Amino acid sequence: MSQFFSPTAYDVDTRTKFTARCSWFEDNSYNYHDALSKLHYLLRQQPYRVMWGGCSSAYGDNFLKFPREEDLLGLSTFLDLYLCRRNLVGMPYFDKIEEIEAYSKEWTDLDIWREAYAYFDWDNTKSVSYTGYLVNHTKKLAVSLSDYFANSCIYKDGGALVCIDPLPVLTETGDAMRRLLNMGMFLDTTDELAGTWCGDLLEIVDKLPAGYAMLSCCFANIEGRASYCYNKYGSDEIGFLLKDSDYNLFKGVRVKNKGEREVMSFQVVLARGRIKFFEA
Repeated sequence: MSQFFSPTAYDVDTRTKFTARCSWFEDNSYNYHDALSKLHYLLRQQPYRVMWGGCSSAYGDNFLKFPREEDLLGLSTFLDLYLCRRNLVGMPYFDKIEEIEAYSKEWTDLDIWREAYAYFDWDNTKSVSYTGYLVNHTKKLAVSLSDYFANSCIYKDGGALVCIDPLPVLTETGDAMRRLLNMGMFLDTTDELAGTWCGDLLEIVDKLPAGYAMLSCCFANIEGRASYCYNKYGSDEIGFLLKDSDYNLFKGVRVKNKGEREVMSFQVVLARGRIKFFEA
């Protein structure tokens, strides 16, 4: 189902939040999206709970994904209550809407647009920073942002080096990753992690906290990552695309209708000066 998303960072103790109204997930999950800069900025100041909130959260049994009070508080920052009532009428958890409606009146919105732009020098960089660690205080996990960017960056139209940011994917409320990578994904993509940090307490820090486990994380589409790997690593002596400097072959994944995965390697051919990838 196509759905609009509202990225939100919220502090349950102070009842302060930042919520952006965005469009489809595939439009606002890259490092150059301005809403992302606001959440990255906030997480570099202090811990916040984060939800990349999709409107499908209000549909039927999707509501069961959010059992914690902290989750209900997060839903109250972005959900359309009219939509909730219409889609959850007759459900056994319909009374939760009253809780969400009460919570929705307690929030104070944070105005940090200018601060975030200045922090990242947005007019010049058009990107958040990939230094330090994205940490999950709820699960005691951490992602090295520099390692993530190196493992996930792709080439976009025009040749710019960009990436799907880990924050939207890890905190999305459901059914977003499938649309983002519907044309296929790099084999190393950890798509099983999508949504597993939704509503958790997150922060971006310079130093890895003691006792936190490192999480290897990659989200990359097949075409963009293939172009990146060819430009960086090239192909082997018989034309197979490489994924790294250790001569490991690049492999992609296409997911079929029944969830079956098809793994693909690629041969690289230069035709009239342009790179073309063919399934081997």
